[in-house]
Amino acid sequence: MRRLIAIAALSLLAGSALAQSNPNTVQGQAFGRWRIQDKCVADATLKFPDRDLVSLQKRDGAVDQCLAAAGMPPRAHVAPTSPQPQIAPPKEDN
Repeated sequence: MRRLIAIAALSLLAGSALAQSNPNTVQGQAFGRWRIQDKCVADATLKFPDRDLVSLQKRDGAVDQCLAAAGMPPRAHVAPTSPQPQIAPPKEDN
C-alpha cells in the first residue's frame, strides 16, 4: 500500500513539474510570466533596497523597464503617488 502511495505521489509530482516547464500549456505560460515578473522585482529591489519615497519610485521605474523589455504589461506601483502630507505647525496665539 505504501508503495502504491509513493508511486502516485511521484507521478503527481512529475506531472506538475512537466506542466511548469512546458511553455505549450496555459499553466506553463503562466509560470513563465510569473518567473519573469519575480525576477524583475527582485533585480529592482537589489538595485534600490531603501524604503523611502525616492527609492520606491526608482524601483517602480526599474520594474516597468524590465517588464517592457520582456514584452509584458506594467504592474501596479508600490510607491505612493504623492509624498505623505506634512503636519502643519500649530497656530500661535497672539
